[in-house]
Amino acid sequence: MVGTMSATTILGHSIDRREDPGPLTGSTPFLADPLGVKGIGESGTTGSISAVWNAVVDALAPYGIDHLDPPFTPEKVWRALRSDPDHGRTARPA
Repeated sequence: MVGTMSATTILGHSIDRREDPGPLTGSTPFLADPLGVKGIGESGTTGSISAVWNAVVDALAPYGIDHLDPPFTPEKVWRALRSDPDHGRTARPA
């Protein structure tokens, strides 16, 4: 039945059990990894890195700090606020 709900309440939904995983079909090795496996779950967290970085820089903007390299340790933020000429930045390789 297309377009018709078969379960109108939460009680009507079936719950998959460990005994009923369904058939596992084929696999494609991931050649970019030495183990031939892919990661899962990281993609949901990548946006938070930029959000935290922007939040830290926005919070420090009133103090004249427009950039700070991660990781944002308390010491690095403190140095930046204390007008360290390097603003707590780590040395970048040449």
